[in-house]
Amino acid sequence: PVILSESFDVAENVIPGTTVGRVAFFEPDSNQTHSFRILSGAEDTFRIESTTGNISTTQPLDFITRSSYELLVQIVDSGTPPKAATQLITINVTDVDDPAELESNEFTIAEDAVAGTLIGTLVAFDPDGPATLTIRSTDASNPTNLFGGRAQIDPATGEVTVAEGANLDADGDESVVEDRVLIFEGDVVTGEVTIFLGIENVNEAPTIPLQRLGLPLNLPSGRAFAEVDFFDPEGDSVTIEVLGAAAEQFGVDVRNRIFVLPGIDLDFEATPEFEVPMRITDSEGLSSTSTVTVFQAPLPRFGTPIESLTVVSGTELRFRLPVAYRAETVRSIELIGPNNSLPPGLRFEPVIARLTGVAAPL
Repeated sequence: PVILSESFDVAENVIPGTTVGRVAFFEPDSNQTHSFRILSGAEDTFRIESTTGNISTTQPLDFITRSSYELLVQIVDSGTPPKAATQLITINVTDVDDPAELESNEFTIAEDAVAGTLIGTLVAFDPDGPATLTIRSTDASNPTNLFGGRAQIDPATGEVTVAEGANLDADGDESVVEDRVLIFEGDVVTGEVTIFLGIENVNEAPTIPLQRLGLPLNLPSGRAFAEVDFFDPEGDSVTIEVLGAAAEQFGVDVRNRIFVLPGIDLDFEATPEFEVPMRITDSEGLSSTSTVTVFQAPLPRFGTPIESLTVVSGTELRFRLPVAYRAETVRSIELIGPNNSLPPGLRFEPVIARLTGVAAPL
């Protein structure tokens, strides 16, 4: 048999297993079968079907790395004795315009980063060779806008920075947002890539808002009279302490309730309002300071409404009266509902001034 000299072309982007071509041969004797094999040149990139002579790829090709292969192919017939022949077969890898890519597409930034902070630099490259590339957002109306307004990109340099007024609050320990960018060579889009931004949670100090707390008239010292309102972004456990000279008059218990220290008699005639500086600290040690105002609040007379609630039928209710109205100086508390009765499904515990239950329609 004689193998015909020929060459095959195959695109660099074909998948492994793609058939490149079939070995052509001439056999002068009839009733012969043939087998084929590659003696050299395949380099684990090509294989040949032994009974058909079909040549196929075994792995991805890259025009830049190698543009042609020469396979030494052998054919053997079934005669007695068997006769063989060899031939060089050329396989040319053709270039395909590969899309432009990014060297890296993942970045992270802390949620407390200020506007203008550098998040990272997007660097584009063309797998086919050197090229001048720019990067823009897919938002045609604002090609520098990224991640829903959280960041902006300089198309020329690829620098990505925190945008003015960006909301970078993380959801949990970290939030990941994604976007897509276009890679241009001149005015032609040569690639489109997904990019990711991880927003890392940063523990923030808890705060105590400005507030006025009423101390009921004749409430014995040592008893809590109000709960100190505070806010911790992460929901950490906190401790609150009174600062300065006020620490000789006021304290805060483990439930963050303020009280007058035992044995202290406050003179509200001389000082109608007391400014109480406080420090709040979370479990990570972050803290802030604030000042609350304490004033004397007379107890309501008999029959004076304390709170008014609107109860939606079928909705669970859990309500407890303010600390001041749970003090020993309050002798009794009554709940008055529509028609002077408590709505069905609700129950009231006078001792602890708690109202709970699921209200039923009247």
